[in-house]
Amino acid sequence: MVVAMIGLRWCWKRYHQRETPPLHIPPQAPPFQEDLNGVQDVTTEFHVSRLPYSEDTIVNIISDIYRIYLQLNYISDWEVTWAPPGGHNINQTLCEELHIDPVVISLMKRLPYFRFSRTASDVEFIYRWSRAFTYLQDYEIRGGRDPDRFEIDASPRPDFLLPHEIALTCSTDEGCHVILDTKES
Repeated sequence: MVVAMIGLRWCWKRYHQRETPPLHIPPQAPPFQEDLNGVQDVTTEFHVSRLPYSEDTIVNIISDIYRIYLQLNYISDWEVTWAPPGGHNINQTLCEELHIDPVVISLMKRLPYFRFSRTASDVEFIYRWSRAFTYLQDYEIRGGRDPDRFEIDASPRPDFLLPHEIALTCSTDEGCHVILDTKES
């Protein structure tokens, strides 16, 4: 798990340090100030601008995570399927029925995946007790629209996520859902 977090941090730094200016914190400003009730408030607001959404950046970061897992022998080559030049063959009709935005469908076609959803269930991805979605299967596409109920309830809410959002991971027990908003990055 620690290795996965180090790998994720390395990927994040690799792609964000080039594009994001360093955060400047004035040395004379105290980081916290107590109010009359003894509660600490942040006195300096830190504004970090978001980068615009880039499908290439997301695909590269997720691909790097899979490559790190492969290099560490955490997974085997046969357990991963990489997107062919035209993208994976996913059920686009189902995606349209679920009102998934074309930008999200495009991303789903380009991401690498575990070859089988069972493998995805067994491998912690990004966070402890979280698993990656395998959008090559209809069951996963439906479940990805409601990561909160995926693997727990057979009736996912198709409107849980907005059309321009995609769940990259879901919780298997006490893990986290990683949801990417393609409009807000």
